[in-house]
Parts: sequence; structure tokens; C-alpha cells
Amino acid sequence: MKKTAYLAIAYLCNENCRFCPCSKNEKKIEETTSYSEIIQSVTEFQAKGIERIVISGGEPTLHPDLVRIIHSIQSVGMHVVLLSNSERFANTKFFENFINGIDSSKIEVITTLHSHIDKKHEDANQTHGSFRRTVEG
Repeated sequence: MKKTAYLAIAYLCNENCRFCPCSKNEKKIEETTSYSEIIQSVTEFQAKGIERIVISGGEPTLHPDLVRIIHSIQSVGMHVVLLSNSERFANTKFFENFINGIDSSKIEVITTLHSHIDKKHEDANQTHGSFRRTVEG
């Protein structure tokens, strides 16, 4: 099993899940972790023998440097697991920028559907239209 580190890069989110593990105070933090701080953490993880980084948030696809962050992690030989609600991947431009900027052989994207029924999914995350965007993403 690969040694794994968990890295929350921002607490911003485009959903409002009733059961979100982020505290109400964390959700109020609008700024994202800077690229340099993230790379410093990656360097520290690498020195400890970490081979895989799980990136989360809030919603990590809202971080303006996400592709650059993933590319940097992958360039030092680490694998990335991205925990995302996948809504932004429904945006063709975002998806193309993402897929063209990373090594798709060194990433997994994990998303959650709260139900196979759109109304139940959207009731759980309190975000109208999220079911369709997540499925498309």
C-alpha cells in the first residue's frame, strides 16, 4: 500500500451539504492555500516517503491553481487522488484545461452521489442542478 497524505487546499465549496465535515468557521474562509504553501507541504511529504496525496477541500476544483498543483505533485512522481463533487468538470473549458494540464495516468477522481434520484441528491447538498452537473462531470 502506498504511503498517503491528505491535503485540504481550500474550504470554498459550490455546494452546501447538510453533513459537510468542514466546520462552519472553516466554510467562512474564502482564501485558498497558496501555491507555494502547498508545494512546501508536498516537499515535506516527499521527504517522508509519501507516494500519494489525497487533495480535498471544501471543493478543490475551485482552487485557481489546481492544475498547476496537480502537475507539480505528479512531476515529482507522486500519485494524486482528487476528492471532488465533480460539478466543475461539466464545464467543457474547465475540463479541457484540467485534462491537458495533468498526467491522467497518475490521478484518480472520486466523487459522491448522495442518491441516484436527483431531488434526493440535491436535498442533501442543498444545491439546485447539482445532480446533473455531477453526473455530467
